[in-house]
Amino acid sequence: MCGITGLIHLSGLSIDPSLLLGMHQAIKHRGRDDQGIFIDRDIGLSNRRLRIIGEKNEGRQPMHFKERYHFVFNGTLYNYKALAEKLKAKNIPVHTTSDTEIAFTWLIHFGLINLSDWEGMYSFIFYDSRDKVIWIRRDAIGIKPLYYALLNGYLAVASETKAFFHFPDWSYEVDDEKINLFLTTGEREIKGDPFWKKAKAVPVGCTFIINYQCNRHFHLTIAADKMVKSDLFDLPLKPLSFKEATIQGRLLFENALNTQIIGNGPVGLSLSGGLDSALILSFLKYLHPQKIPVVISYSEIENKEINVLKNHFSADYYSIPVPSWEEFQQTHEEIISLSEGPLPGPNVVYHFNIYTFAQNIGIKIMLSGQGADELFMGYPGFVKSYWAELYTGKKYKKLISEVLWTSFLRKDLYPYGLRFLKRWQKEPSSSASVPLNLNRDNTLFNSNLPYLLHAEDRHSLANHIEARVPFLDHQFQAFARRLPTDYAIHQGKQKWILRAIGKDLLPESTLHYYTKKGFPAKMPESNQREKSAFLSDIKEFISQNSHFFLPNRDPSKLFHQYPALAWRINSLQKWLKIYNIQAT
Repeated sequence: MCGITGLIHLSGLSIDPSLLLGMHQAIKHRGRDDQGIFIDRDIGLSNRRLRIIGEKNEGRQPMHFKERYHFVFNGTLYNYKALAEKLKAKNIPVHTTSDTEIAFTWLIHFGLINLSDWEGMYSFIFYDSRDKVIWIRRDAIGIKPLYYALLNGYLAVASETKAFFHFPDWSYEVDDEKINLFLTTGEREIKGDPFWKKAKAVPVGCTFIINYQCNRHFHLTIAADKMVKSDLFDLPLKPLSFKEATIQGRLLFENALNTQIIGNGPVGLSLSGGLDSALILSFLKYLHPQKIPVVISYSEIENKEINVLKNHFSADYYSIPVPSWEEFQQTHEEIISLSEGPLPGPNVVYHFNIYTFAQNIGIKIMLSGQGADELFMGYPGFVKSYWAELYTGKKYKKLISEVLWTSFLRKDLYPYGLRFLKRWQKEPSSSASVPLNLNRDNTLFNSNLPYLLHAEDRHSLANHIEARVPFLDHQFQAFARRLPTDYAIHQGKQKWILRAIGKDLLPESTLHYYTKKGFPAKMPESNQREKSAFLSDIKEFISQNSHFFLPNRDPSKLFHQYPALAWRINSLQKWLKIYNIQAT
């Protein structure tokens, strides 16, 4: 796990070393164990290393081979030992226990083919100095970030956009459409792209291929990797019975966890009391009963669900207190700078605090439940889309059964079920008619998950920790996407097959707890002075930005009637101030 940068002069001129050094310095928080810079006239690479796999002196970057190939890598290949065996079977020598060396050797000998054999999360820049060819790539779902910008005649590439801020051509121009979307929905990092107009995310499932033309100018092409794309988008359903799918899913999840706890240092887990983190904890204890995982939760939400898990599983439990208002606001501004954008909700601050605490007790690897809700349709909106799909497919009997069961089991969805039944003879609204699989693809690749992964990356690396997401294991996510819808949603039970996979391990109350569970999602209680400061930021934003639609322009009414929107406005105003941005 690292931070990487690349600087390429598109006209073939020598690069300015101070620009590369500035990029390198801007992401120093991403890796404190080692660093390296390489310059070959018109191209430069740099790396900041967080050592998780390999011995102390292994995995140093940039890597070089025969003075021809050069490489920087961010991430982890969980199946690097199996990949090493495949290399050895081809009589290709492997000299270290570093997954970075395995990735580098693989690219040297096999090129870009068979990258679907890689199981992990990664971004990389590979440079062939003899043929003047550069490959720039991210993993197929975008777990690890990589951004690019065209500045001062360069193509600049980096793990975080703050690496571009010192370029003379850089400006803090923002995309108004993205700000408007953020205000209305809280969504950001759409398709992984930041708010900045001058920077973009390297697309997932694609490779930037840059090579010299005859006039010694670099030329950029973007090659879609059809093999990886097909693994993610056009997956046929597998004709498995529910029992067979449960057995297969369990084996795949066990494999994902076994590979993702490998590394230097203890493993930690943040516990919310919901299904996803509970499932990870239960399998950790089942697979490795002698190991004591470190489990961190918030004292504010140590309710019945968390206490049930504490009584059921032995672990090294820590409870952390909610921050004061002053601590909360200080962390809020720190994360805005770290993530280069406003925060969609207060729970982001609590998430960051988990990683800060984990670092203080020596954790190096944190497991996260990200991806489970997107893959197994855990958000409430998926239920409504499922009903619409049953309606348009004229499966009325099943539709009535699903709505009634959901209304009976789920108090949170009862109003939706009641309204649906009242108008079930009419066409569902156009928004509800979006095909369910497209709805899931949108949460995976366009909206929800890209930001959640962005937050995991920023929060973990800033605290010298590697965050891992076992639900997004390549084989496990392919398994999830091939399942019939009714294996994910059944009689009001979302993530139904995940509950079946954990049936023999989880407490009954956890299996049958259906309300979405997460970290605290509100700010600490404020006194009058602190509340006035909060409202002052909202007032300032409203006075300076009359072109954005708001349901009410009175800060106090927004605060009481639209608290989620008030939060977003407050966070947005802090971001605008930090970067001296004028929203237009």
